[in-house]
Amino acid sequence: MGRHHDGLQFVALEGSRRGLLVSNHEYTDDGLLHPGGMQPWTAEKVAKSQAAHGISVIEIELEAGRWQMVRPSRYARRFTAGTPFAVSGPAAGPASLLGLKLAHEHGWDAPTVAAAAEIPAARAAAASQAQEGAK
Repeated sequence: MGRHHDGLQFVALEGSRRGLLVSNHEYTDDGLLHPGGMQPWTAEKVAKSQAAHGISVIEIELEAGRWQMVRPSRYARRFTAGTPFAVSGPAAGPASLLGLKLAHEHGWDAPTVAAAAEIPAARAAAASQAQEGAK
């Protein structure tokens, strides 16, 4: 199932002999994920890192005393940073989506992959400027 996940949930379907196994992929070790590590940080590496985060869902069932993955399964899927989704229920309230509301009001957009690739360099430059200003 990969690395760096701290959540694993069984969601029963039709009792306890069949269900969904859901695992989160919380963070990546970009130094290991990419050939050459993080230097240089590129748009392709950003896209790969975003694809490595998310949630995996597989269907499993108990057969002859052993859990087996159900293939094919209409439930099996992978959710990543780029997967479209809708928020519903209590989480869809205005308080939990205040940031999205502000973004729409101000016309802000999420950064493109190319712009996101520049974030580590911008942070490093800002840190360097802050250190220079502290001297």
